[in-house]
Amino acid sequence: MEKKLVQINTVCNGSTGRIMNLIQQEAIKNGYEAYSFFGRGKPANKNCIKIDTKIEVLWHAFISRMFNLQGHSSVFATYRLIKKIEKIKPDIVHLHNLHGYYINLKMLFKFLKKTNIKVVWTLHDCWAFTGHCAYYTFNKCDNWKNKCENCKYGKGYPKAYLKIRNIEREYELKNKLFNSLNNLIITVPSNWLKKQVKMSFLKNKEVIVIHNFIDTSMFKPINDNEIKRKYGVKENKKIILGVAANWSKSKGFDKFIELSKFIDNEKESIVMVGVTDKQIKKLPKEIIGIKRTENVEELVKLYSMADVFFNPSIQETFSMVTLEALGCGTPCVVMNSTATPELIKNQECGIIENDFDIKKIYRDIKQVMKYKNFNKTIEVAKQYDVNSIKKYIDLYEGL
Repeated sequence: MEKKLVQINTVCNGSTGRIMNLIQQEAIKNGYEAYSFFGRGKPANKNCIKIDTKIEVLWHAFISRMFNLQGHSSVFATYRLIKKIEKIKPDIVHLHNLHGYYINLKMLFKFLKKTNIKVVWTLHDCWAFTGHCAYYTFNKCDNWKNKCENCKYGKGYPKAYLKIRNIEREYELKNKLFNSLNNLIITVPSNWLKKQVKMSFLKNKEVIVIHNFIDTSMFKPINDNEIKRKYGVKENKKIILGVAANWSKSKGFDKFIELSKFIDNEKESIVMVGVTDKQIKKLPKEIIGIKRTENVEELVKLYSMADVFFNPSIQETFSMVTLEALGCGTPCVVMNSTATPELIKNQECGIIENDFDIKKIYRDIKQVMKYKNFNKTIEVAKQYDVNSIKKYIDLYEGL
């Protein structure tokens, strides 16, 4: 009999959405009947089903940001989802991001516990085991190990407007809900995140590392000078590239500003992809700002034109942008924080920086530019090829 798979994620596009879609495609190839449910944005294919309306998402976002009630709204959307799951009768439910203003946690976990469906949960960040934050390394906070008592950082992502006083309560609620499932297996994309989970209230759950992946037939070196002309990059200049879905201090926005003061303007340019109109206005003339693009082909060309990829982020549970750069033949300079260093396998792939000494980082960037080696970076990227998605199918088959 054909097995049935249901996946649930905030979006059907973007990095986590692409992962969900690739898993869905692989499952279908292996004889599964596969469905993906999401809350926001547009569907990627006919089997991607949106459960929320725009009004529901906006209301959920409002109460989440005002009162730290992430996962307390979207009652009707979750009811619709549960009814669809009941009709499908899946063998496995695969959860991804549950924060994002689209699902009611109590309803979902009550249903999953009642039906005793086998559940796989892929953690893409740290939100599942804190009272609020999805990341905490920028603030050097370990308070999540102690029930998030007396939280000082409750306004960070997921965004909050007010000083929140219910973080400890939310921590306890997550602890109770997420540990209520006996058939839950957690997967994480890096060894770093596995260590974090094993220090959290989820430590008694089985945790399996399945690295994120890219399609190396798509993320590969492409020589196209037209992309330089499109964005006004002079062909004779060396390019230092940065890419982020959302630039912030924790992602290293300010570090690129600092770096721009040291570069040789006659020979080098900095290009930042993913900046907003507001951020573009703040950039010095040495930095070319490009707004976020969902066009993967254009993104590949931008990665390929760079001589070095600089990732100053200190909050990464894997770092897809670093892997994508490696796949396109571009060596990387990254910070020795969280999971990103796991991708830098040898000197030909790049350099791992221990602190934000911008002068030293710039010297290292110039050094990395000299030994750009397609073969070495691509060799590393292929260790995280899309074929590793089969590990999820193997996991399903073993449940």
